Amino acid sequence: MPAFITHLRSLLPCTDDLRATKKYWRQDIAAGITVGIVALPLALAFAISSGLSAEAGLITAIVAGIIAAIFGGSNYQISGPTGAMAVILAPIVAAHGARVVPLLCLMAGLMILLAGVLGLGRAVSLIPWPVIEGFTVGIAAILFFQQVPNIIGVEARAGLSTLPAAFDALTRITPATALTTGLLCLAAIIIIAACTKISKKLPGSLIAVLVVSIIAWAAGLTVPTIGTIPSTLPAPVVPEISISLLSALAPGALAVAALAVGDLGEELRAHIPEFLD
Repeated sequence: MPAFITHLRSLLPCTDDLRATKKYWRQDIAAGITVGIVALPLALAFAISSGLSAEAGLITAIVAGIIAAIFGGSNYQISGPTGAMAVILAPIVAAHGARVVPLLCLMAGLMILLAGVLGLGRAVSLIPWPVIEGFTVGIAAILFFQQVPNIIGVEARAGLSTLPAAFDALTRITPATALTTGLLCLAAIIIIAACTKISKKLPGSLIAVLVVSIIAWAAGLTVPTIGTIPSTLPAPVVPEISISLLSALAPGALAVAALAVGDLGEELRAHIPEFLD
């Protein structure tokens, strides 16, 4: 029992976590601004890919970043939007609606917390790299097909899975609109690639969003837009909870929890592999 209590205490923030802050606070502020600039367009894009609004992506990025910074006990805290999560959330949102996302997140969070209490995090190190690579490539393919309707300027039909929705959108293509949206998409890709070649410190995603958006606005192009972004954060609400909804969301919550732990394990193995040895 004492060992279990000690393990629980090790998961909570403590005064030792603040020692390095006095020495590196300037670097931390610069790093935080840089990460925020890079994560902003990603948060908007992944929220839309998940079937949610850009507003949801922006709010989630802000709230999650603050909570991770305050309650995270790791010296290598990793927090940010991930494309892999969009693939899992999209079918859940399509089936149950956006209202279930808060409950789904709470369920997944509790599962991750339980895994941490039980010390199951190191099990991630047992996953073979080919599995990780195959999973990543599969996620990339799904994300690409999810964006085909957006690339050609056609609204995806509701109720269709990713691949059928992409082919259905191609059958409803309008050449003039597709040419405009396709060129804008290509311009964004070129800008991101050019920024990467010039310097890895340049926020290529943000620069691409700003430049291409200005071009579309200045030229008066008729293309779909994200819409209105709120200027304030909404008040927190208690999500709808029922036994039937909990049972329906359980598989999805488990998938979200496993993916979140897997993403963390992949980052740790890539940057600080000694932590998993």
